[in-house]
Amino acid sequence: MFQKFDLLWAWFVRVATNWLPDAKCCLRLRGALYSLAMKKTGRNFQVASDVRFTHLQWLSVGDNVYVGPNSVLILDDDVTIGNDVLIAHKVMITSRNHAYENGKWNKGSRRAPIVVKDGAWIGANAAVLPGVTIGRGTVLAACSSAPKSLPDYAVCAGVPAAVKKTLEPPKEDQE
Repeated sequence: MFQKFDLLWAWFVRVATNWLPDAKCCLRLRGALYSLAMKKTGRNFQVASDVRFTHLQWLSVGDNVYVGPNSVLILDDDVTIGNDVLIAHKVMITSRNHAYENGKWNKGSRRAPIVVKDGAWIGANAAVLPGVTIGRGTVLAACSSAPKSLPDYAVCAGVPAAVKKTLEPPKEDQE
């Protein structure tokens, strides 16, 4: 319904609801309003204040997803966020980046899908770049950058992010 006007819709929702507190009912209201222009939305999609989205038609989210305040999601290719994902404040997720062509950075762009698997946690001020998959149950630590995919059940930190610790998968994943 809103695919042609999704950028305008995202701006409208942000302006219309930004004054609301980040109480659970307001977080869910924002999520429900954004979901009207999204590809797919699960239950309990919560969006904090001052989150910026572009091109919502590229975004799919699962159940129990939280996006923290002042996060920016630049969507120019498919971005799929699984169930039970936490995105902290001031996170940058971009499926588009500049490309180096003919000796210049200002022309052209690189687009690639992003996947954030179930149970992942993206820490504050982290960046997720085009073509990246964040593994199931993985933590991308605060102030880290993920220019490459990260494995399942790991704590990853740094610029660029590297595996610092391997986590024990839940028993249902070990069987």
